[in-house]
Amino acid sequence: MLSEAWRPRSGGQDESKHLAFHCMRRNVWFYVYIMQSSSRRALYIGVTSKLEKRVFEHKTGAFGGFSDKYRAHRLVYFERYSDIRSAIDREKQLKGWRRAKKIALIESLNPGWKDLSEGWFETQGPSTRVTAGSAATLAQDDIAKKDASP
Repeated sequence: MLSEAWRPRSGGQDESKHLAFHCMRRNVWFYVYIMQSSSRRALYIGVTSKLEKRVFEHKTGAFGGFSDKYRAHRLVYFERYSDIRSAIDREKQLKGWRRAKKIALIESLNPGWKDLSEGWFETQGPSTRVTAGSAATLAQDDIAKKDASP
């Protein structure tokens, strides 16, 4: 939520334009992500601007609801957007897909269904701490390397 200083007085559509402008100025990324349950049956789709923090909250059961009930603790897919509207639209699109199409999407970039957040939360010194942006990039690079190898 934006502080009152960043909130336009009129609200509505002007507010979303202001939010998009504010986020562009701060160079914020938005992530659409898919978490998989420990039973490997349930998929949770969400959107966030802080992927590392959000995944940590899923893994620790910080909130109740679907992801906690079904123990959706494994990050198996994510996409990065510079615009919140695009990210929200994509989240809604993915939620409307049939399960088979979601599985095909995940397997197109993560055929082994590896937990892409593996190693993100290990204790590291301050200069080597992995941030959400760098962790996300590392995870995508790791997938690309595996796809390129014979």
